[in-house]
Amino acid sequence: MEVRTPMKCVWEQMICRGLITRDLDEKPKGVGTYCEFHANEGHNIQECAEFRTMVQNLMDNKKIKFYEEIKGFEEREVCASEEGPAKRV
Repeated sequence: MEVRTPMKCVWEQMICRGLITRDLDEKPKGVGTYCEFHANEGHNIQECAEFRTMVQNLMDNKKIKFYEEIKGFEEREVCASEEGPAKRV
């Protein structure tokens, strides 16, 4: 499945939901491209192969799910099964 959500949004949602933790270091000032996953400059999280691989592994292991946007529908949860609402990332 192709993830259309920007990786920065995925990163932020994963932090909010406690799936990953981030270093307390903030992005250095004056840095162009910066990867939040590596907390380093040189590339951004959208192009980070290691972060994309981690997201794919979480999807494969059913730890996270992505849902298609339905035009005009703005809810943040989708009932997917009897397990209750599935959180949207």
